[in-house]
Amino acid sequence: MARQSRAEATVEAILTAAAHILVVKGFAKLNTNAVAERAGVSIGSLYQYFPGKEALVAELMRRHVSDIDAILSVEFRLAMQLPLAAAAQRLVRANIAAHQVDPALHRALFTLDPGLLPNDLSQPIQSTIPRITALLEQFRDELLVTDLKLAAFVAYQLVESCTHAAIVDGLLTTSPARLETEITQALIRYLVGER
Repeated sequence: MARQSRAEATVEAILTAAAHILVVKGFAKLNTNAVAERAGVSIGSLYQYFPGKEALVAELMRRHVSDIDAILSVEFRLAMQLPLAAAAQRLVRANIAAHQVDPALHRALFTLDPGLLPNDLSQPIQSTIPRITALLEQFRDELLVTDLKLAAFVAYQLVESCTHAAIVDGLLTTSPARLETEITQALIRYLVGER
């Protein structure tokens, strides 16, 4: 048990060091020697867990996407029990919260060459579109849109791109509450038209 705890602590130290270097210096300056030094472990210890910097980045991405997916999964379950406007607002709020988990790491990871990222990365993201489609299906009679898969895609891109640009890229300086209101209003207008 103590050995397992030590191993987990070592992996966490390595990943924390890798994330710091990736965010501060970029992928080009990320190397296993620098990570091992910052983490306070030997290079041999690092290689026990990660064969190279690509493996470090892949694990950082897996964990980051998993953290985001965990937030959104809970919120989707709760949103399914709400009226459309409340469900939309709840999911927009959750998306903003997910982007605030670690915006600097998010930016660093999502600007990398996609070839460096794990092949299974898109699974949690791709599962969002069917979730939105299922939610919209509940409100089919209220909606102006008729192609629910297309509407789910457009809704996802609207929320995701606006949130990412504002929170991660820092292109808009406004409060998260104001951002939530504006995105939610745009989303509802798209889905049900002017009311």
